[in-house]
Amino acid sequence: MTLRNTLPEVTPEQPGYSGYVKIGERQFGLNTVEFYDNSIRNLIALREYVVAHPPVDEAQVAAIALTLTNPHTQQGERETSIDYARRLYTAGVRVTATEDK
Repeated sequence: MTLRNTLPEVTPEQPGYSGYVKIGERQFGLNTVEFYDNSIRNLIALREYVVAHPPVDEAQVAAIALTLTNPHTQQGERETSIDYARRLYTAGVRVTATEDK
């Protein structure tokens, strides 16, 4: 399947009038090919950036960091590494295995 086969249908908003088209339920005013080429380049650049730098929930990062810097039980005793790992796992922390290169 090619990208062209996955594109939505573009239909004129009003037959015989070339100022607006519909894609799905959204209406768009027509512009130049150069305008769309520039928009496409910008969107591809944004997509590549998000792939390389996925959005992160900073509140979750802060909560994990707090947990990592405080390896103590509620009674103030130091945890063993296995107990610490178990608590992190229970809190939802997961490790994604990666291949070393």
